[in-house]
Amino acid sequence: MNRIGSIWLMLVLGVMMACQNETPVILETSLIPSTAEVSAYGDVEGLSKATQRSDQRIVTEGDVLNGLKHGSWITYDKEGAITLLETFNEGKKQGVTLKFDKQGYVETKSYYHSDQLDGEYVVYKRKKVIETRNYNNGVLNGPLTKYYDNGTLMQEAPYVDGKLHGLAKWYDQEGNLSIAYRYEDGELVDKNPELEAE
Repeated sequence: MNRIGSIWLMLVLGVMMACQNETPVILETSLIPSTAEVSAYGDVEGLSKATQRSDQRIVTEGDVLNGLKHGSWITYDKEGAITLLETFNEGKKQGVTLKFDKQGYVETKSYYHSDQLDGEYVVYKRKKVIETRNYNNGVLNGPLTKYYDNGTLMQEAPYVDGKLHGLAKWYDQEGNLSIAYRYEDGELVDKNPELEAE
């Protein structure tokens, strides 16, 4: 599947995820830009299209439901390339958010539920995964994994409720374990426990 096809697939999936009923909470990011042009679709009550322009070029655009961002919102750079794709449900981030670099590659992919990071968060560098982590209701939970540019594992660190908890490991660029620390509830309790056993 080509890159544009992948983006559209993620967009469709994000919109589908955004269609859950939630009580709206108005946040600064949920409001449409005050300078946006708003035009009603006509076939759905309260649903409009908002477009913000700067010097005749589109800066950001998306749907609005009863004054709140709803569905997919796209932000463009000065050349018209997509830099950000977000999905909203009645003003709250809901579903996938994609940030793109200047070459059009996905830079970060994250998921939201009710305006909170929730699920996998992936950082890319030129199509290669360089970091993965997982969130639960906006709190880091699970393994944080980082990679060198060549794809070799750099770091593994377990998180529970936003705090390091368990054995965190760091590797050199050849993949050899160089440092290992054990944490409990965010506190360092043992330096290099695995290295001392070798």
